[in-house]
Amino acid sequence: MSWRTLVLVALSVILFKVLWVSASHAANLTQTKIAFTSIRNANSDIYVMNSDGSGQTRLTSHLAYDAKPSWSPDGAKIAFISDREGAYLLYIMNSDGSHPTVVTQIPTVEGGDPPSWSPDGTLLAFTSNNDGNLDISVVSLDGLALTRLTNNLSQERQPSWSPDGTQIAFASDRDGDWDIYVMNADGSNPINLTPGDTPHNYTDLEPSWSPDGTQIAFISDRDGRSAIFTMNIDGSQEIRITDPEDTYNLSPSWSPDGTRLAVRAALVGANWNIYVMNADGTDFTNLTETPPPAFDFDPAWSPFLSTESFVSLALEYGISQPGATVSVSFTLINRTPHRSVDFNAK
Repeated sequence: MSWRTLVLVALSVILFKVLWVSASHAANLTQTKIAFTSIRNANSDIYVMNSDGSGQTRLTSHLAYDAKPSWSPDGAKIAFISDREGAYLLYIMNSDGSHPTVVTQIPTVEGGDPPSWSPDGTLLAFTSNNDGNLDISVVSLDGLALTRLTNNLSQERQPSWSPDGTQIAFASDRDGDWDIYVMNADGSNPINLTPGDTPHNYTDLEPSWSPDGTQIAFISDRDGRSAIFTMNIDGSQEIRITDPEDTYNLSPSWSPDGTRLAVRAALVGANWNIYVMNADGTDFTNLTETPPPAFDFDPAWSPFLSTESFVSLALEYGISQPGATVSVSFTLINRTPHRSVDFNAK
């Protein structure tokens, strides 16, 4: 192989890597959607849209309250909360809105909290309302197996299952203030991750586990208005990523690659809409731009719905060096695609 060929091969590899880095992020998230709740036409319904805000589609059209969507790990189902039978109950429907089915007659908190799927898609964790006391319960999809994980006089709500299935994060006031806790998936060993100075005059709520299992996003009003924070799963390195002076921020939901967050947000004096941002809080973008009096809330980012585009992208930006081959394979780990690229030059 001549030195010119070696240079061309090296440049081709570099070009391939640069093109992949610049294109992979956008290509990844085009294979996802964001479900959300919107009150339009004076009715609360669940909608879905592309990750760039386009293609907004209404999934439910019941006169009752439908809200708090949560995607199944395979993207085929959406769990949600509805009062269409009177009480606020847990439902499942297909991801196109068809075949809504009640899971259990155990009610949840008024207005509901988003349920959380187990990583294997067989169970749902939800806030159960047991005679006015809020607890974290887990139920099978057919509603036949129900386990109450917490059972005390304090209030527990807003469960978020860890990607490996071993733990559940949740919010509780058991220590006198609303803080973020984690416990084992069987309810044992609850640990307060955000104790701060007890008592404290702020609330920490809405934990959301990152897809790689290393971080938890949550909301806190410790600096005034509600803002988004992230922390390690042991409670260390709390970082505020949104500015409470400019916006109110609620309901963080991670993109499946862990690079972005969808949130419910409102600029001061403006309307509630669905925004997305980088995981460090930059590139804060309004996706729905819904004018008042309507407003949007409860974003839920889907898992990757297809990996076909990754292969086509590799072919599109593959190296055309004569005799060279590029082999690209993908493995889903915790719902995040990891690529393996094998380049061979003849």
